Amino acid sequence: MTPHNKAPCGSKPHRKSPCGLKPHKRSPCGVTPRNRTEHGFTLLEMLVTLAIMGLMMLLIAYAGRPNSHRLEAERAAARVAAVMRQDRGLAIATGNPVRFALPPLPGWLRATAQLPQDGLVFEQDGSSTGGAVLLLAPGLHSLIRADWLTGRVSIEDSPQDARHAP
Repeated sequence: MTPHNKAPCGSKPHRKSPCGLKPHKRSPCGVTPRNRTEHGFTLLEMLVTLAIMGLMMLLIAYAGRPNSHRLEAERAAARVAAVMRQDRGLAIATGNPVRFALPPLPGWLRATAQLPQDGLVFEQDGSSTGGAVLLLAPGLHSLIRADWLTGRVSIEDSPQDARHAP
């Protein structure tokens, strides 16, 4: 081979294939170019697709789940019970009686306290004066009780219409 016939970048000169088919053209460095249809997706295309899918899922998650008063009422009952348990723990830890105060609740939720005249007080030994808070919402009522002997706090949910609640 003469120096002027030499293929650039060390690639071999073009030859015909044994079956008579035209060989692929090679670039100067020996890489066979492919058609655009043979390429996969670029990284940018994949990232854009994933971002669009993520936004769609986010919109579906927030728009598809209506704000449920029942779920909000259950969360409010859990919050009231948590405050009672926290007050009981504080009374035991400090050795001083702690008076329960009802936390803020959504305006549409009715709360009825069934407590002694002095309110619900947790003593340093864990006991309490006893009492309950009844939360009423359409289709649900929750009764959060504090046992007078042990101070144990419990939640009783009833999926009843609020008009039939005791």
